[in-house]
Amino acid sequence: RIGALGDIILSTPLIRAIRQSCPKSKIYYLADTTYREALTGNPYLNEVIYIDRGKMKKEKTWRRWVSELAFLNSLRAYHFDLIIDLVATPRSALMTLVTGAPYRAGPNYRVRKLAFNYRYYDLDKEQYVADFNLNLAAVVGIKPQTHDLDFYGHIPEEKFAREYLTKYNLVNRPLVGLNPGGTWPAKQWPNERWAAFTRYFQTTDYTPVLIASVREKEIVSAINQSLAKPVHIIQNLTLGQVAAVMKSMKVIVTNDSGLRFIAIALKIPTV
Repeated sequence: RIGALGDIILSTPLIRAIRQSCPKSKIYYLADTTYREALTGNPYLNEVIYIDRGKMKKEKTWRRWVSELAFLNSLRAYHFDLIIDLVATPRSALMTLVTGAPYRAGPNYRVRKLAFNYRYYDLDKEQYVADFNLNLAAVVGIKPQTHDLDFYGHIPEEKFAREYLTKYNLVNRPLVGLNPGGTWPAKQWPNERWAAFTRYFQTTDYTPVLIASVREKEIVSAINQSLAKPVHIIQNLTLGQVAAVMKSMKVIVTNDSGLRFIAIALKIPTV
């Protein structure tokens, strides 16, 4: 599952299920370099293989093809026995086929299904993504486990979080995290609603804080500027650092974003 952040986190129950079903196997995960921290410290993986799609897209056409072919060739060198393709895009299906793996599992999507010799057919019913992943892998004998999500990137940053909270006078406060970010506008609550929500919490015993990734700085800044009393913004941190700080929060109010699923993985109540 090359991206995005939330989808990678939603695939972690499958990683755990593979390890539990095949304890002696070597498990590799293919992901975009953008989401390097999503799988940091995951004890069930042997290796994460990264592809820098952003860099490839910036290359000239001929150079991009050279890079793509070199990367595909590097995948063949692993001599995988089984590939599980969770998305079956034209690109991922091609990668699956090119690896030469004798066992290839994926969804039964149109022409792309030809890349797989083990296919998951139950595509019409609505399913939680984590369950979809587990059900897909069941076609090759991976026993479904619980769909609890995993994230370990916060563990090395626990000391940082304590120092951060102390620096900004947020220790021993009942913090409410507000995450206005989202992959695209259709997943984002309007700014004025976030501002109203923040003002509400300012009238309670809770301390609201805004969370901003690089892409959402302008949105979060606009929300904060609309407040009579601006709040603290958590920004310019790594994903692991943000997650470590989030662990101290009582609840997180969030759009449908990667941080939502990290909060769920960390057992933080979410709205």
